[in-house]
Amino acid sequence: MYQYNYEGNRWYYENGKWYASVTSLVKNSLPTPPHLLKWYKENSADFIEDTLDQTSEYGTRLHAHVEHLLRFGEFDVSGIESEKELKHIASFAQFLYEYEVEPIAIEKRLKHDATGLFPMNFAGTVDLIAETNKGLAIIDFKSGGIYDNHKYQMMCYYLAYKQRETGEDDLEGWDNISFINVRPKEWRTKPTYEAKSWRITREDWGILGAMCTIYRFDYPKDRLILDKLKLGKEPTYKTMEAEQWINQQTNDLDWLN
Repeated sequence: MYQYNYEGNRWYYENGKWYASVTSLVKNSLPTPPHLLKWYKENSADFIEDTLDQTSEYGTRLHAHVEHLLRFGEFDVSGIESEKELKHIASFAQFLYEYEVEPIAIEKRLKHDATGLFPMNFAGTVDLIAETNKGLAIIDFKSGGIYDNHKYQMMCYYLAYKQRETGEDDLEGWDNISFINVRPKEWRTKPTYEAKSWRITREDWGILGAMCTIYRFDYPKDRLILDKLKLGKEPTYKTMEAEQWINQQTNDLDWLN
């Protein structure tokens, strides 16, 4: 499955089929949270864009640190100079220790093919599926706040995970699995964190089904391909369909199962 990013948007592609990203599905089928509306109103477009870029970059970096710790059992932090970053990775490590996490899947790319209950192809990358001292858990790490819409993101991962295992939607065993969002908290003497364990109801599954129904899926537009620039020469370019461009890519990191 290929993760396709273009113009600030993300899709997934496999064997001629497109999948909406879980993040886009949740973001664009639920109302914008009030705290974000207030923030958008009080700040300029340039400030918002810069802040979101910085936040995304920092979150990606923290995820990479946690992934390394989970995959290799250790992580050398000697190259990190930021006290904030050191404290945040320590907070995540404290969670992994206290919950006695035993990874099953790390940064796993999952897809869900449309069904009658959830009529949307969607895909995403789940941070962690693990056995813990709370039982089997789907775990998603956050560098910022934890909000109600995040539980729907995790529900999508659950559906994709179970469909991969059984070939169908499994709405019988979800209450045997913990859905946990984790974020670092500020600390002085001992690493601390917030671990939000969501209580999922049948009403929540109904809402997710409605989200899949109303979501408007837009296929990616053609990609701009600019030829090598030469001084004294007029720039030349072409456009290429996203599917054609994807089939020319050879980076194995983008083609993950």
